[in-house]
Amino acid sequence: MKEQLQFGKQLKKLMTQKGWTQQQLATLLGVSQPAISQYLKGRIPQSDVLLRLSLISGKSMEYLLTGKTSGREVPRVAEGKEGYGDEGRLLELWRQLPEPVRSALLQFLQKVVEGMH
Repeated sequence: MKEQLQFGKQLKKLMTQKGWTQQQLATLLGVSQPAISQYLKGRIPQSDVLLRLSLISGKSMEYLLTGKTSGREVPRVAEGKEGYGDEGRLLELWRQLPEPVRSALLQFLQKVVEGMH
């Protein structure tokens, strides 16, 4: 139970740091906004969602779950960009953008996707 409450706190802190709304984070993770609301209340997401959150935030899963790190460096998998194609390139570019640009870009993409439906 303590771990669940800690996850909600860590997620809220991360969202504040990154300037993400619940809807923006939901879009990034490929989940619904109500799922984000549940995570903020402490529900721990499935491992694939937790992994995506770790990748887009640059935080270890250990940190996201506990607020602590063991001090060990988390090994990165050295895979070629060709394995991810355009998605890998987008992520690489995304990580280079300053936070205000990321936020504006997310809002723009959300409107594009909403306009498609």
